Amino acid sequence: MKPDNIYLKDAVKIIKDEQCPECNHEIKFIDSDGVDWETWACTNCSAIYEVTIEITRHWDTAVELKGTT
Repeated sequence: MKPDNIYLKDAVKIIKDEQCPECNHEIKFIDSDGVDWETWACTNCSAIYEVTIEITRHWDTAVELKGTT
C-alpha cells in the first residue's frame, strides 16, 4: 500500500509534508549545498533522501540598502 503523502510525477517520488516515502514517518533536515540540493533522513527507518531545491527571488519585495558600499 502506497502512503498517502506520495505523489508520482514523471516516475519521481515527491516528498510532501516532510514525511518518509517508505514508512510515512517524520523526516529531518541534515544538510544542504544552499543552492541545488538538501539531504533529509527518516527518524524511523533511517532512509536518507537527497532532494532537489529551487531558489525563488521575489524582486517585487526588494528593498534597496543605501550606504552599504
